[in-house]
Amino acid sequence: MAIERKQIFSGAIEYIFLGKDHGDSSSLLQTEAGTAKRKEIMSALNIEQMFFPRVEFTTGVANFHDSNTIQLGPGLWRTQNDSDAGLVFRDTRVGIGILTYDCPIGVVWDPIQRAMCVVRLGLKNIYRPGWNYSILEEVVKVLKTSPHHLKLWVGCGIGPCCYGHDPDEKREREIRERFDKLDNDFLFYGSVMNGPRKGKIPYDLYRIAYYEAIRLGIDDPEMLDIAAQTEWRTHCTCHIGNYWSRVAGDKKRNLFLARIVPTGII
Repeated sequence: MAIERKQIFSGAIEYIFLGKDHGDSSSLLQTEAGTAKRKEIMSALNIEQMFFPRVEFTTGVANFHDSNTIQLGPGLWRTQNDSDAGLVFRDTRVGIGILTYDCPIGVVWDPIQRAMCVVRLGLKNIYRPGWNYSILEEVVKVLKTSPHHLKLWVGCGIGPCCYGHDPDEKREREIRERFDKLDNDFLFYGSVMNGPRKGKIPYDLYRIAYYEAIRLGIDDPEMLDIAAQTEWRTHCTCHIGNYWSRVAGDKKRNLFLARIVPTGII
C-alpha cells in the first residue's frame, strides 16, 4: 500500500507516504470508500484517529490541546483554523497527516516533551516577500522550547529537478541574505529539467528548509541531500508520478501520515 514507510529519529517516529492513491477527496469524506480507506490506513500504522491541519501557505501551527477541531468522518479530524499549516501532537494513538501538494513535509520531534509536529514546508511557509517569520519559528514558539532540543526531518516532496519559478532577483537575493548564503549559487543553479515548470529557475525546497532550521539553531537536521539532479528521479514526487500542483491540474494530493512510536516498542 505504501510508497514509503520508515522510522526516523532512531525509531521515535514512524511515517507512511501513500502517494495519490489515498489522497483523493474520498479519503476525507464520510463515504463508504473513504471509511474503508481510513480503516486500512489506521490499521497499517496502528493508530485510532487521524488529524489534519488545513495546510495553507502560512506560518500557522496548531497545538492540538489548544485548538478546535471538527470531525469529518469516523476517525478523521481537521483543525478549524484556516491559517494552519502544521499540527503538534503528543498522543501515540493518533497520526498527524498532511495532504501535500508538491511541497516537502517537515517532521519536528521534541524528545524531551515527546511531542511531534508535522508541517508543510512550501516556499511560502518558509519565505514570502516582506516576511521575517517562518513556520519553523512558529513550531519552536508553540512547543515552548529551545530549538537546540529539537530534531527536524524533511522529505516526501518535489525536487529542484521539477520545481522552480520565473527569475526573481529580489526574491533570490532575500533568500540568500536570510541564510547568509550570498555566494552559494546552488540554491538557484541551472534550470528546471522536467515537468510543467521546465526551464524555470530551480528552487531546492529541501535545502531552503535545511538552512532555515540551521538559522534557527535546530541541530543537525535530516534532509535529502542529493547533488546530481538525475538522482532525484527515485525521490522527487513529480518523477515517481505522484505530482499534484495547480500547474499540473491534478486534484489528487499525496497523503503523508506520521505517528509517535510508543515507548518500549522502539
